[in-house]
Amino acid sequence: MRNFFQNLSYKMQVMLQGSYGRDEFSSVLNIITIIFIILSFFSPLRFFLYIALVLLIYSIYRTFSKNRAARVKELNFYYKIKNTNTGKVK
Repeated sequence: MRNFFQNLSYKMQVMLQGSYGRDEFSSVLNIITIIFIILSFFSPLRFFLYIALVLLIYSIYRTFSKNRAARVKELNFYYKIKNTNTGKVK
């Protein structure tokens, strides 16, 4: 069983090599996803659950993406919106 987890760890490292990885925007997407999942528990509508699913898939896509230029562009757009709302300049 120990070999299984060591092999799985190695395969994950190889798969993630060269990918963009996690950043602040991905973390915010995950938090928003959790909020929508919690909202879906209290609402009879499945709308919140579908939004959560889309956000989760997008966050995973960003993490495993190898297109760094596009991910940096998205991150810069996120920072622009965040800094506009908070009044900070970065």
